[in-house]
Amino acid sequence: MERRAQFNLAYLLFALIAMLAVQQWWQRSQTVEVVPYSEFEKLLAEHRIDEVVISDQRITGKLKSAEGGKTVAVANLVPPDLAERLSKYDVKYTLRREQDRGDVRRRGRRR
Repeated sequence: MERRAQFNLAYLLFALIAMLAVQQWWQRSQTVEVVPYSEFEKLLAEHRIDEVVISDQRITGKLKSAEGGKTVAVANLVPPDLAERLSKYDVKYTLRREQDRGDVRRRGRRR
């Protein structure tokens, strides 16, 4: 009987952790808005972003006030010279990174 109780306790613990993970994911998806880089620059120009975090591929901004439940805006970084040229045409733009398919092909070949 003890072994069965341990087994059920393990499932209960797993279920609780899974529920917390799903809740965390759901909450984050409800507060983070992925926007084109051009939209992110517009938010900056309108002084609607309070603080910014820059990583190697993305820029994240905390909005000064929640907009539609969203408190964070995230965009892929675009090289500054390209962003400057595109801004002249008043179009939305963002950077999409392609996967390097060359590595996949090389691994699949037999020698």
